[in-house]
Amino acid sequence: MSRIGIVGAGIGGLQLGLLLRTCGISATIYTERTPEQVRAGRLRNVVVRNGPTRARERSIGIDDWDAEAPDLGRLSVTVSGPRPIAFSGALEPPSHLVDMRLYCARPLEAF
Repeated sequence: MSRIGIVGAGIGGLQLGLLLRTCGISATIYTERTPEQVRAGRLRNVVVRNGPTRARERSIGIDDWDAEAPDLGRLSVTVSGPRPIAFSGALEPPSHLVDMRLYCARPLEAF
């Protein structure tokens, strides 16, 4: 049986570890912080979860935020400078915003 070690419990490492387990492959995630320590840290950013990401999360059983996260139905971007640009568009299906501390702590617990 294959065994895989994953260094780091960021979004990629957590989703990879959970996906490997659903495929019957033994995986270990090496991280320096527990879920409780992740939650207690300062807010560094938020995660915007688009349609394909939400579908992948559902397939590996970590769609905890679908009921809790606010919908983001439209996105507008403006870049200032000598040649400023701006654009906006609708997001279908809606995206969600999630606090990064929660986004990493819950899958780590699930793992």
